[in-house]
Amino acid sequence: MAFWPAVPKFNWERALRPAPAPATGQPHVTVTAGIQVAAAGTAPTPHDRLAAQLIQAGPSLTVTVPAHTVHGRVTITGSATQGGVINLQVGAGATVHIAETWRGQASGQTRLLVSLTLAADAQVDYQTYDLYGDTAVVIERRVTCGANSQLTWRSASFGHHAGILYHAVDLVGDGAQAQANMAVLAGGHARLTATTAVTNAATNTQGLINQHGVITDHAQLILNGIGHILLGARGSDAQQENRVLMLSPHALGEANPLLLIDENDVTAGHAASVAAVDEHQLWYFLSRGVARPVALRLVLRGFLLALLPDSMSKALRDEIQQLIEVQLNG
Repeated sequence: MAFWPAVPKFNWERALRPAPAPATGQPHVTVTAGIQVAAAGTAPTPHDRLAAQLIQAGPSLTVTVPAHTVHGRVTITGSATQGGVINLQVGAGATVHIAETWRGQASGQTRLLVSLTLAADAQVDYQTYDLYGDTAVVIERRVTCGANSQLTWRSASFGHHAGILYHAVDLVGDGAQAQANMAVLAGGHARLTATTAVTNAATNTQGLINQHGVITDHAQLILNGIGHILLGARGSDAQQENRVLMLSPHALGEANPLLLIDENDVTAGHAASVAAVDEHQLWYFLSRGVARPVALRLVLRGFLLALLPDSMSKALRDEIQQLIEVQLNG
């Protein structure tokens, strides 16, 4: 492919300069009956130059959910040294829950490419958790949605990792719908660029982006939301909200909402803010006898966890809350 993903004020070739971490194998995958896993699957066709680079990162894995599967489940668990390529195919009319969790750190740059394809009328609850330590990451996840398919994507990126996190959704079938939530907590000296991009390429499609970021210590976070309605995608809707809270005078944050509209018969909107914690919210707790440090943590936990699913296991929720506490404590 001739182009890199369109991310404001970012140099892809510079981001890919560090040496990748050596692959130590494939992630652990568990599935319900009927879902097929091929350990030596075929890598997806790259959409852009970034994907073409990441395909070389390591072994590929293909997971196939047959058409009309009911309440299927796919769980993927990996470490920072188990990057590579994951190709997920969901058949027509299937309903499936897919959860990815990545942990740990690597001496080199962790590289990961995930491609998820939804056939017509498929419904997918997609959850991704990037809980890396002090490491460098380049991650691209791309979802392609067929006609009348529905995607609910909730992602969390908590840690001291630096680099690029790029989530893309292509609504290529008429009536496709996607809601993409991203919660990011950047600490230490991390330099992280997190982007969610939704492209409305067919008629009557709906794309919603909701991103919350919190920055502590000396970290820097650029939070991009990109909604693109292509010519011919009549009756489509693109909405987004990007919010960043900075907890340190040394932190740097940006919230960049971008709308690219090539069609007239559509609706679109965006909101963005970069600010400190709302003193009115803190006053609500303080007036009821809650100490300020505790009040601050309650506000921030609610700000981040509001975008994540209630269906998380207790162990995972406890782990995420512990990560929040560690970073808020510096």
